[in-house]
Amino acid sequence: MPRLLAATEDCTDEELMVVQRDLQLGREILLVFKRIVELLSPFLPEAFRSSPADMVVVFNFGRLAICADLALRRQGFGPLLDQVLPEILKALREDFNEAAAQEIAAAGPEIGKAMQAFEQLVVREMAPNFK
Repeated sequence: MPRLLAATEDCTDEELMVVQRDLQLGREILLVFKRIVELLSPFLPEAFRSSPADMVVVFNFGRLAICADLALRRQGFGPLLDQVLPEILKALREDFNEAAAQEIAAAGPEIGKAMQAFEQLVVREMAPNFK
């Protein structure tokens, strides 16, 4: 963690502009996943739904993403990030279209049942460990 924090302490404005671009791509990628979660959320057991308290984790992840991005770029991974992030976003946009959204929404009840069964299995398997 000290190395990650050090990367932010002595970075240039130019480096921050590149990180900003990466974060914008990351935001767009996360928005696709957010849409999927929104489609499935009504069908998921309560334990699998996000809460306002989860936002703290999201904000902390953002801070960590800035540090990690700078550190990765300083270690020579900038060209890889420049290639991979746009490709991930492009693939998500191509694969998650309106038809895919409709399929996910239609499968929501079945996915919810599977998640509920998973939750019950975990509780049943973990319960003996907490006695």
